[in-house]
Amino acid sequence: MQNNGRLFRNNLLVIDPDHEFCKNVGMYLEDSFNVYIRDNVEYLDYTIILNRIDLVIVNVDNADENLLKELFNLKQQHQNVKIILMYTFIPDKPEIRRQLKKIADALITKPFDVELLKIKIECLLKGFRPQKQLDYF
Repeated sequence: MQNNGRLFRNNLLVIDPDHEFCKNVGMYLEDSFNVYIRDNVEYLDYTIILNRIDLVIVNVDNADENLLKELFNLKQQHQNVKIILMYTFIPDKPEIRRQLKKIADALITKPFDVELLKIKIECLLKGFRPQKQLDYF
């Protein structure tokens, strides 16, 4: 797809409290995508609208009710935006795990191979839904 003579690139948003991690993931993905990084979910709706975000990658290690609320709002307000949840540790509370399963289009365990992340992103953006392997979550 062409856009003003340039190749069209999807817009990704990486959200993780570890700013260096976001920068590193962003640097790897920026060859194929426009990457935006954030360290929290504040004003998430505005970020998605202003940057025309197609896919959000968010760390859920410390998932709480506020994060769940923001992610559910994202799902309701921006139904075309795909969500990949990253985690190092599975959240302890069964209700939070259950809610996260409903939200996720895909999951990835940290640390991960960035090539695997890129494959998951490309699959989701092309309309293929990778198997969610939620048995462990």
